[in-house]
Amino acid sequence: MKMKRAYDPTQTGPNLVRLANMQGLKTNRQLMHYFRVTSTTIDNWKSGKKAPSIDKMVEFCGEFGYSLDDVVVYTEFEEYEEY
Repeated sequence: MKMKRAYDPTQTGPNLVRLANMQGLKTNRQLMHYFRVTSTTIDNWKSGKKAPSIDKMVEFCGEFGYSLDDVVVYTEFEEYEEY
C-alpha cells in the first residue's frame, strides 16, 4: 500500500477564492473583474463545482507571489496493489 496524491478540483476553486480574499479581492465583483470571468464562474469556484483554469491560477500566482502548490489542493489516498 502506497500513499498517492491527486489534484482535488473541488477544493482548489475555494482555495483560490480564499487566497484572493486575503489579497483584498473580497467581493464577487472584484473577483470577476480581476479574473475576467462571470459571476457564475466565481460561484462555481466557491462551491467546488468547477476548478479555475491553469492560466487563471498561474496569473494569480505571478501577481501575488504564490506558487501553484499554494493554490492547488491535493488529496491523499492509499493505492492498493492488485494481486
